[in-house]
Amino acid sequence: MGPPSFARSKDLNIVAILTSLTLAVLVFFISRRFSPIEQMLRSSGYFGTFIVGVLYDYSFTALPATVLLVLIGKSQNFVLAGTVATYGESLGI
Repeated sequence: MGPPSFARSKDLNIVAILTSLTLAVLVFFISRRFSPIEQMLRSSGYFGTFIVGVLYDYSFTALPATVLLVLIGKSQNFVLAGTVATYGESLGI
């Protein structure tokens, strides 16, 4: 007999969280080392903020989306960027 099903789902959740955290750290450090990526994110304007807000809706991409919002938000009005990202998050399917 194998372990109970809740133990397997708990292990999968831990793996998903660790993978998401690793992806977020990689996105942060890669964008800091390669300025063209950061420039592309900043040049996308509020449309890019909206798209990142859509990514924020999913549990696997929530941490990377948070990192992207921090990187994009440096060059935008934080109240307007937060509002646009919130609209993207609420429209995310």
